[in-house]
Amino acid sequence: MSDVLKAVLSHPQHPEYGQVTISFPIPNDQYGQTIKMLQAIDLGFSVNRDCKVNKVESPYSVLDVIEDTLVNVDQLDYLAKRLYCLEAYGFKRVCFVLSNTLNEMAQPRLVSEEVRKWSQLPWVPPDGKRNRQFAVEASAPQLEALIRQTRTAYQALGLFGPEHCAGDPSKLDYEGKVLVLSPGALRESHWSPRD
Repeated sequence: MSDVLKAVLSHPQHPEYGQVTISFPIPNDQYGQTIKMLQAIDLGFSVNRDCKVNKVESPYSVLDVIEDTLVNVDQLDYLAKRLYCLEAYGFKRVCFVLSNTLNEMAQPRLVSEEVRKWSQLPWVPPDGKRNRQFAVEASAPQLEALIRQTRTAYQALGLFGPEHCAGDPSKLDYEGKVLVLSPGALRESHWSPRD
């Protein structure tokens, strides 16, 4: 599993304890060591937001917002594992799972109207039996944050959309050009406008 982010963490009340840099997601075989290292400077307790994030290094610029905030190590690890899914499984699968998760929620009103509208875009076949197997366990705020980050990463691809079509479509010259009506029909490796 590759690093999604590196965070420089410190104790908010005791900066004299120094800083520690942790790569996320934390590999399962290194989790215990990492927590012991954090607990040596009185951090890493699972119920507390006890770590101050001094610096974040990540290809996901949206994560810059957590600098100078207090976080829980397990929540940061959870977030990194979800973002790793984008790299490992691609946008189509991740969007399907996130949309399905929202559809399977007992109280979907706990997330914003904007995110609920987005969840209707990826097609999820109606199925009362198997869909629950393709859902993540997350609180409403975690799910909303993950969906927003996924959407931000998707928008950063700079794909063409209806807003890129200039003028009246009936008067445009399509001869010798490829017109893609649904980018979802393409392999993700061809989602870049330059391709």
